[in-house]
Amino acid sequence: MPGGEELLPVTLAAFLNGTSGTWHELDEGNYLTHQHPAIHVLPAALAVAEWVDADGKALLEALIAGYEVAGRVGRATQFRDE
Repeated sequence: MPGGEELLPVTLAAFLNGTSGTWHELDEGNYLTHQHPAIHVLPAALAVAEWVDADGKALLEALIAGYEVAGRVGRATQFRDE
């Protein structure tokens, strides 16, 4: 229940956070990675951090690591002209 004490399953929370962030165009664009790495990482990191009761330092470290991985995957891909 939104705003209540009942928590959603972690996978559903990550999915809904990601959908909401994209829907409201809260995702950034990173030209060098050809994508929007934060919107792929932030929703899952927030949901898991709440699930495991992580502190802010652990959340920030996870966000930085996830952003780096997503960015490198994006840089390793190429668009096809079809």
